[in-house]
Amino acid sequence: MKRNFFTKIATIMSVCLLLVAGCASKQDESKTESSQVKTSPPPKVEVKKAAPANTQKQTVKKEPVKVEKPAEPIQNPITESPKMEKVAVINDSPAPLVEKKQEPEKEEVAKVVEEPKVESTPEPQPEPVKEEVAQEDDEYTRSVSKVKGSITKETFEEDKKEILAIIDKLADIMKSSDYQSWLSYVDSESKTYWSNRTNLQKAAARRKGLQLNYLRDYFLKVFVPARKGRRIDEIRYETESSVKAVQVNGSNDTIFYDFQKENGVWKVHLPPISD
Repeated sequence: MKRNFFTKIATIMSVCLLLVAGCASKQDESKTESSQVKTSPPPKVEVKKAAPANTQKQTVKKEPVKVEKPAEPIQNPITESPKMEKVAVINDSPAPLVEKKQEPEKEEVAKVVEEPKVESTPEPQPEPVKEEVAQEDDEYTRSVSKVKGSITKETFEEDKKEILAIIDKLADIMKSSDYQSWLSYVDSESKTYWSNRTNLQKAAARRKGLQLNYLRDYFLKVFVPARKGRRIDEIRYETESSVKAVQVNGSNDTIFYDFQKENGVWKVHLPPISD
Protein backbone atom coordinates (compact mmCIF):
# COMPACT_ATOMS: atom_id res chain seq x y z
CA MET A 1 0.00 0.00 0.00
CA LYS A 2 2.86 2.35 0.83
CA ARG A 3 4.52 1.71 -2.51
CA ASN A 4 1.39 2.64 -4.41
CA PHE A 5 1.08 5.80 -2.46
CA PHE A 6 4.61 6.93 -3.17
CA THR A 7 4.33 6.13 -6.82
CA LYS A 8 1.18 8.26 -7.12
CA ILE A 9 2.90 11.14 -5.38
CA ALA A 10 5.88 10.85 -7.76
CA THR A 11 3.63 10.91 -10.82
CA ILE A 12 1.74 13.94 -9.47
CA MET A 13 5.01 15.80 -8.84
CA SER A 14 6.33 15.01 -12.32
CA VAL A 15 3.11 16.31 -13.88
CA CYS A 16 3.41 19.48 -11.86
CA LEU A 17 7.01 20.00 -12.96
CA LEU A 18 5.99 19.60 -16.57
CA LEU A 19 3.22 22.18 -16.15
CA VAL A 20 5.58 24.62 -14.45
CA ALA A 21 8.15 24.20 -17.22
CA GLY A 22 5.49 24.80 -19.89
CA CYS A 23 4.33 28.01 -18.21
CA ALA A 24 7.89 29.28 -17.95
CA SER A 25 8.51 28.65 -21.65
CA LYS A 26 5.35 30.55 -22.58
CA GLN A 27 6.40 33.53 -20.45
CA ASP A 28 9.80 33.62 -22.15
CA GLU A 29 8.19 33.63 -25.61
CA SER A 30 5.85 36.47 -24.66
CA LYS A 31 8.82 38.47 -23.36
CA THR A 32 10.75 38.05 -26.58
CA GLU A 33 7.71 39.14 -28.64
CA SER A 34 7.19 42.22 -26.50
CA SER A 35 10.87 43.11 -26.81
CA GLN A 36 10.66 42.81 -30.59
CA VAL A 37 7.58 45.05 -30.64
CA LYS A 38 9.35 47.64 -28.54
CA THR A 39 12.58 47.67 -30.56
CA SER A 40 10.99 47.87 -34.07
CA PRO A 41 11.25 51.47 -35.40
CA PRO A 42 8.08 53.42 -36.05
CA PRO A 43 6.90 53.55 -39.67
CA LYS A 44 7.95 56.62 -41.71
CA VAL A 45 5.22 58.94 -42.80
CA GLU A 46 5.80 60.64 -46.17
CA VAL A 47 4.52 64.18 -46.39
CA LYS A 48 3.64 65.34 -49.94
CA LYS A 49 4.07 69.01 -50.62
CA ALA A 50 1.17 70.65 -52.36
CA ALA A 51 2.01 72.29 -55.68
CA PRO A 52 1.44 76.08 -55.82
CA ALA A 53 -1.94 76.92 -57.28
CA ASN A 54 -0.79 79.82 -59.44
CA THR A 55 2.13 78.05 -61.21
CA GLN A 56 1.26 76.48 -64.57
CA LYS A 57 3.45 74.93 -67.20
CA GLN A 58 3.60 77.01 -70.34
CA THR A 59 4.91 75.56 -73.61
CA VAL A 60 6.54 78.11 -75.93
CA LYS A 61 6.64 77.17 -79.63
CA LYS A 62 9.59 78.48 -81.60
CA GLU A 63 8.60 79.81 -84.97
CA PRO A 64 11.11 79.43 -87.85
CA VAL A 65 12.85 82.60 -88.86
CA LYS A 66 11.80 83.72 -92.28
CA VAL A 67 14.41 85.30 -94.49
CA GLU A 68 12.99 87.71 -96.98
CA LYS A 69 14.62 88.08 -100.34
CA PRO A 70 15.46 91.65 -101.38
CA ALA A 71 13.46 93.08 -104.15
CA GLU A 72 14.95 92.42 -107.50
CA PRO A 73 15.99 95.62 -109.26
CA ILE A 74 14.62 96.33 -112.66
CA GLN A 75 17.23 95.64 -115.25
CA ASN A 76 17.62 96.99 -118.68
CA PRO A 77 18.18 94.01 -120.95
CA ILE A 78 20.21 96.15 -123.35
CA THR A 79 22.53 98.27 -121.12
CA GLU A 80 22.74 96.32 -117.90
CA SER A 81 24.12 92.85 -117.50
CA PRO A 82 22.27 90.36 -115.32
CA LYS A 83 23.40 90.28 -111.69
CA MET A 84 23.76 87.23 -109.51
CA GLU A 85 21.06 86.86 -106.87
CA LYS A 86 22.00 86.33 -103.27
CA VAL A 87 20.17 83.40 -101.82
CA ALA A 88 20.16 82.67 -98.12
CA VAL A 89 21.52 79.25 -97.35
CA ILE A 90 20.06 77.35 -94.47
CA ASN A 91 22.69 75.64 -92.35
CA ASP A 92 20.59 72.51 -92.03
CA SER A 93 20.67 71.74 -95.78
CA PRO A 94 23.05 68.89 -96.71
CA ALA A 95 26.25 69.64 -98.52
CA PRO A 96 26.08 69.22 -102.32
CA LEU A 97 27.37 65.94 -103.62
CA VAL A 98 30.51 66.16 -105.73
CA GLU A 99 30.94 63.42 -108.28
CA LYS A 100 34.42 61.97 -108.44
CA LYS A 101 35.87 60.81 -111.71
CA GLN A 102 36.52 57.11 -111.61
CA GLU A 103 40.12 56.34 -112.42
CA PRO A 104 40.94 53.06 -114.13
CA GLU A 105 42.17 50.41 -111.78
CA LYS A 106 45.89 49.72 -111.75
CA GLU A 107 45.37 46.02 -112.28
CA GLU A 108 43.47 46.58 -115.49
CA VAL A 109 46.15 48.94 -116.79
CA ALA A 110 48.82 46.39 -115.93
CA LYS A 111 46.94 43.71 -117.76
CA VAL A 112 46.72 45.83 -120.87
CA VAL A 113 50.44 46.56 -120.75
CA GLU A 114 51.47 42.97 -120.06
CA GLU A 115 49.41 41.41 -122.83
CA PRO A 116 51.80 40.09 -125.49
CA LYS A 117 51.50 41.36 -128.96
CA VAL A 118 50.28 38.84 -131.46
CA GLU A 119 52.58 38.93 -134.41
CA SER A 120 51.48 37.45 -137.64
CA THR A 121 53.73 34.62 -138.74
CA PRO A 122 55.26 35.23 -142.14
CA GLU A 123 54.10 32.92 -144.84
CA PRO A 124 56.70 30.46 -146.11
CA GLN A 125 58.41 31.66 -149.19
CA PRO A 126 58.21 29.38 -152.18
CA GLU A 127 61.84 29.93 -153.23
CA PRO A 128 63.47 27.36 -150.83
CA VAL A 129 60.91 24.76 -151.91
CA LYS A 130 61.90 25.32 -155.50
CA GLU A 131 65.57 24.87 -154.62
CA GLU A 132 64.89 21.57 -152.83
CA VAL A 133 62.86 20.32 -155.75
CA ALA A 134 65.66 21.37 -158.06
CA GLN A 135 68.23 19.49 -155.97
CA GLU A 136 66.09 16.33 -156.02
CA ASP A 137 65.71 16.64 -159.76
CA ASP A 138 69.47 17.09 -160.14
CA GLU A 139 70.18 13.96 -158.05
CA TYR A 140 67.69 11.94 -160.05
CA THR A 141 69.28 13.20 -163.26
CA ARG A 142 72.78 12.25 -162.05
CA SER A 143 71.62 8.81 -160.86
CA VAL A 144 69.89 7.76 -164.10
CA SER A 145 72.25 9.44 -166.54
CA LYS A 146 73.38 6.00 -167.96
CA VAL A 147 69.86 4.54 -168.17
CA LYS A 148 67.75 7.50 -169.29
CA GLY A 149 64.11 6.74 -169.87
CA SER A 150 64.20 3.26 -168.28
CA ILE A 151 64.04 4.25 -164.55
CA THR A 152 61.17 6.40 -163.33
CA LYS A 153 61.53 8.83 -160.45
CA GLU A 154 59.32 6.66 -158.21
CA THR A 155 61.48 3.59 -158.91
CA PHE A 156 64.61 5.62 -158.17
CA GLU A 157 63.26 6.74 -154.79
CA GLU A 158 62.22 3.18 -153.81
CA ASP A 159 65.58 1.67 -154.83
CA LYS A 160 67.56 4.34 -152.99
CA LYS A 161 65.54 3.84 -149.81
CA GLU A 162 66.04 0.04 -149.91
CA ILE A 163 69.78 0.24 -150.63
CA LEU A 164 70.46 2.80 -147.87
CA ALA A 165 68.59 0.56 -145.39
CA ILE A 166 70.86 -2.41 -146.34
CA ILE A 167 73.96 -0.23 -145.88
CA ASP A 168 72.79 0.72 -142.35
CA LYS A 169 72.44 -2.99 -141.47
CA LEU A 170 75.88 -3.73 -142.93
CA ALA A 171 77.36 -1.01 -140.69
CA ASP A 172 76.12 -2.87 -137.60
CA ILE A 173 77.40 -6.18 -138.99
CA MET A 174 80.89 -4.73 -139.59
CA LYS A 175 81.04 -3.34 -136.04
CA SER A 176 80.43 -6.82 -134.61
CA SER A 177 82.43 -8.65 -137.35
CA ASP A 178 79.46 -10.95 -137.91
CA TYR A 179 80.60 -13.01 -140.91
CA GLN A 180 77.51 -15.27 -141.16
CA SER A 181 75.09 -12.30 -141.22
CA TRP A 182 77.25 -10.63 -143.86
CA LEU A 183 76.94 -13.67 -146.16
CA SER A 184 73.13 -13.28 -146.22
CA TYR A 185 73.52 -9.87 -147.95
CA VAL A 186 76.08 -11.03 -150.59
CA ASP A 187 74.88 -12.28 -153.99
CA SER A 188 75.61 -15.88 -155.07
CA GLU A 189 77.95 -14.88 -157.93
CA SER A 190 80.28 -13.06 -155.52
CA LYS A 191 80.32 -15.94 -153.04
CA THR A 192 81.38 -18.36 -155.76
CA TYR A 193 84.12 -16.13 -157.15
CA TRP A 194 85.71 -15.15 -153.82
CA SER A 195 85.55 -18.63 -152.38
CA ASN A 196 88.12 -19.64 -155.04
CA ARG A 197 91.62 -19.55 -153.45
CA THR A 198 93.25 -18.55 -156.74
CA ASN A 199 91.22 -15.34 -156.88
CA LEU A 200 92.00 -14.67 -153.21
CA GLN A 201 95.75 -15.00 -153.82
CA LYS A 202 95.55 -12.60 -156.77
CA ALA A 203 93.89 -10.00 -154.52
CA ALA A 204 96.45 -10.58 -151.76
CA ALA A 205 99.35 -10.12 -154.18
CA ARG A 206 98.29 -6.52 -154.80
CA ARG A 207 98.90 -5.58 -151.17
CA LYS A 208 102.13 -6.32 -149.38
CA GLY A 209 101.80 -8.61 -146.38
CA LEU A 210 98.15 -9.50 -147.05
CA GLN A 211 97.16 -13.17 -146.85
CA LEU A 212 93.76 -14.38 -148.06
CA ASN A 213 92.93 -18.07 -147.85
CA TYR A 214 89.17 -18.04 -147.29
CA LEU A 215 86.17 -15.81 -147.96
CA ARG A 216 86.11 -14.98 -144.24
CA ASP A 217 89.61 -13.49 -144.65
CA TYR A 218 88.33 -11.30 -147.49
CA PHE A 219 85.45 -10.06 -145.29
CA LEU A 220 87.67 -9.21 -142.29
CA LYS A 221 90.79 -7.89 -144.11
CA VAL A 222 89.42 -6.28 -147.27
CA PHE A 223 85.68 -5.58 -147.13
CA VAL A 224 85.39 -4.16 -143.58
CA PRO A 225 88.48 -1.83 -143.56
CA ALA A 226 87.52 -0.29 -146.91
CA ARG A 227 83.92 0.53 -145.93
CA LYS A 228 83.68 0.87 -142.13
CA GLY A 229 82.53 4.37 -141.07
CA ARG A 230 81.97 5.63 -144.61
CA ARG A 231 79.09 7.92 -145.61
CA ILE A 232 76.84 7.16 -148.58
CA ASP A 233 75.03 10.06 -150.27
CA GLU A 234 73.61 8.91 -153.60
CA ILE A 235 73.26 5.95 -155.94
CA ARG A 236 74.26 5.58 -159.59
CA TYR A 237 72.54 3.19 -161.99
CA GLU A 238 74.85 1.16 -164.27
CA THR A 239 71.91 -0.85 -165.55
CA GLU A 240 68.37 -1.39 -164.37
CA SER A 241 69.62 -4.20 -162.08
CA SER A 242 73.07 -2.85 -161.19
CA VAL A 243 73.72 0.14 -158.89
CA LYS A 244 76.74 1.75 -157.25
CA ALA A 245 76.44 3.50 -153.84
CA VAL A 246 78.73 6.54 -153.73
CA GLN A 247 79.93 9.35 -151.53
CA VAL A 248 79.76 12.69 -153.34
CA ASN A 249 82.94 14.81 -153.10
CA GLY A 250 82.28 17.85 -155.23
CA SER A 251 82.25 16.71 -158.83
CA ASN A 252 83.82 13.31 -157.96
CA ASP A 253 82.08 10.16 -156.71
CA THR A 254 83.82 7.64 -154.45
CA ILE A 255 82.36 4.15 -154.90
CA PHE A 256 82.01 2.06 -151.72
CA TYR A 257 79.34 -0.52 -152.58
CA ASP A 258 78.13 -2.38 -155.64
CA PHE A 259 74.61 -3.80 -155.60
CA GLN A 260 73.13 -6.40 -157.92
CA LYS A 261 69.42 -7.20 -158.03
CA GLU A 262 68.92 -10.94 -157.52
CA ASN A 263 65.40 -12.41 -157.60
CA GLY A 264 63.98 -8.91 -157.12
CA VAL A 265 66.15 -8.17 -154.05
CA TRP A 266 69.20 -5.92 -153.91
CA LYS A 267 72.36 -7.84 -152.86
CA VAL A 268 75.96 -6.76 -152.27
CA HIS A 269 78.12 -7.53 -155.28
CA LEU A 270 81.89 -8.02 -154.84
CA PRO A 271 83.50 -6.99 -158.15
CA PRO A 272 86.01 -9.48 -159.60
CA ILE A 273 89.68 -8.65 -160.10
CA SER A 274 90.34 -6.89 -163.35
CA ASP A 275 93.33 -8.21 -165.31
